[in-house]
Amino acid sequence: MLIGGNDLASQFKYVDAGGGVIWISDYFGRFQPLLKAEAGIGSLSHPENGSGHFHQTSNTWTLGGGAEYHIRGRAWAHVEYDYDFFTNFHSFATNQNHSLNPRGFVFGMAYRFGRNGDRF
Repeated sequence: MLIGGNDLASQFKYVDAGGGVIWISDYFGRFQPLLKAEAGIGSLSHPENGSGHFHQTSNTWTLGGGAEYHIRGRAWAHVEYDYDFFTNFHSFATNQNHSLNPRGFVFGMAYRFGRNGDRF
């Protein structure tokens, strides 16, 4: 929501911090698929919605999956898709609490500490 998006989303700011478990499978060539589940806390700033507040903090839950690609040595490229559950968001339109579900891709590099694996 901070990069890209559209004019309607430009006034929103969403930050999430969490931790959990990540399962990484065996190698498929140079790829290693992964799945993750996390719990955390999220912060959402938004424009006026009739509720009288512009900011909300709530528990979050994240499910995700992706893969890492071995480049060389201990360097890996990382891509992942995350689906978040931002709970108890108050909607002015329905006057009820519901879950927001921000989602998106994560791209980056990973460096694996420790000894190298048996294959790479």
